[in-house]
Amino acid sequence: MLVTEFVQSALEFSDTNEYSLSYSPSVSAGVHDRLHGVLQDGTPSGMAKTPWVDHTAPLDNLISEINDFLGPGPPCFSKPKLPHYVQDIPSWFAEDISYLMSKDAFTTPDQTLCRELLRSFIEWVYPFIPVLDLSRLLNAFCGNGKSEKISLLLFHAIMFSAAAFVDVKHLYNAGYQTRRKAREDLFSKTRVLYDFDYENDRVTTIQSLLLMTYWHETPQNPKDSQHWLDVCWSLGSSIGLHCDPSTAQISCDHRRIWKRLWWCLYTRNRLIALNLRRPISFKKNSGRNMPFLDLEDFDIHRYSDKAIKIFDGCEFLRDLRLQERSAVSFIEKAKLSVLISEVAILRDFRKDGCPSPGTPGNDEDEFSGAWMEQYGKTLETLHLWHARAPADMERTNQQNHILYVQHAWIRLVFLTTLGTLYREIACITMPYHEKPAYPDRQVLQEMSSIMQDLHNLGVVYLLPTTAVALLVPVLVMHFSDLRSSSDGLQLPGFQNFYRCMRVLSSLGDTYSFAVIVRQFFEDALGNIGGASPPVVPTMIQDLLTSKEHESLIKAQAARSSGDPATWKGLPSIL
Repeated sequence: MLVTEFVQSALEFSDTNEYSLSYSPSVSAGVHDRLHGVLQDGTPSGMAKTPWVDHTAPLDNLISEINDFLGPGPPCFSKPKLPHYVQDIPSWFAEDISYLMSKDAFTTPDQTLCRELLRSFIEWVYPFIPVLDLSRLLNAFCGNGKSEKISLLLFHAIMFSAAAFVDVKHLYNAGYQTRRKAREDLFSKTRVLYDFDYENDRVTTIQSLLLMTYWHETPQNPKDSQHWLDVCWSLGSSIGLHCDPSTAQISCDHRRIWKRLWWCLYTRNRLIALNLRRPISFKKNSGRNMPFLDLEDFDIHRYSDKAIKIFDGCEFLRDLRLQERSAVSFIEKAKLSVLISEVAILRDFRKDGCPSPGTPGNDEDEFSGAWMEQYGKTLETLHLWHARAPADMERTNQQNHILYVQHAWIRLVFLTTLGTLYREIACITMPYHEKPAYPDRQVLQEMSSIMQDLHNLGVVYLLPTTAVALLVPVLVMHFSDLRSSSDGLQLPGFQNFYRCMRVLSSLGDTYSFAVIVRQFFEDALGNIGGASPPVVPTMIQDLLTSKEHESLIKAQAARSSGDPATWKGLPSIL
């Protein structure tokens, strides 16, 4: 008799004795499911004293025989229970549930932490990268789970992105020891769901991956923020995300999301390319038919009283003027990102295409002339953008931290773009008298001043992760000054270096990369003569021009004329 027929006979016998189990011809699934089901439905492991013990006793031996023949079968896991506002686990995903449960992928923050993280997302993530429909998100969270639900992948991505900005006391109350540990935990949940293809909706996946680009704690890992952007671009191209949605047969709400999602992808790529000195992921003319954003592409309205109450009177949800000014800030950042493309092309073209001096057949003067012509046009366009930017984007209103940080960040991005042009022209080989004056020190000094202002207000930690990279060339300048033989540079250099290190220390509470940068400069500062200077980490070298790297090496080797005790004492008082 076949094993399955034997099992069927035994189960048919049990059907007449208060069991009703349907027979499945699948040996690998049906046999195990029904045998383990018999035990779970009424009979614990071993022989319990129940009214049915006489009828089920033969099955204990049967289970042993089947286990010898087929193996013990997969362990039984109960289906994870998700919050009412999160979509159910897809039906096709049953095989990997046990593994994902072991990775806590179905574990969500408690209600209090979830509420605080969502509030931080609304105030500190969404204005910078409005990737989703905020109304639908709030309807899901504040509703009963019948009208709207959110993807688990996107939910974890939202929680992760907001963890950098939420009041750290809420993370402590939830059991996290540090903010960095909380971010790592929430990112790993998002990452494992993506790796297992949990979400099959491409728009939702793009939204989630864009939020995952806020993870830059392992710069040497191949799957860094640039990797996630490349995946976003690949997925976006496959669904025509770069095409103008105005003629598509979709609702107005979907058109708005489509446009915003494209510009979120575009700006995020350009900012990472600029701040981390990476190549741009896709061509300059990609999305050339996509119109610019305007205010109609944003959801500007007062949200429901219920949502405002749940989020403790969240200013962003009730202040239409704040929503409008935040939208304008993002629109201006998108316009600036188009100019960043031009700057990145100039930077990479000089790095990759500049002929070496003395190379036969290369006309270095012709190259420099063409580069300088494009440089002049780009610089003029950049200043034109600045002149046309809304006047209220100036960082004057310190009372409203949301707008103040947004405007400070855009100013930092503008200065970084401008400074990149100035820093690159310093590397062009041309007669000195033909080089225009480039106020690169002035740009770096202003960036340093903005960072210090944000630190003094206690809001510097609200800057995005790439803010750490912006500080590196600023620190190199101040470090070179304090190691200078000029008395006029040493004291200001020391003061500014110390202030920037305090900023870096604040950012280090959130970003591991800040800790790495800070440790290097502390080691470099403490190395006064004698010992070999610390090796510049690759991740720091990548953020510097060749001349800046040379300046850093020279400063490390210099014996400052200042009091060595002063320099050595700095790390201990940070």
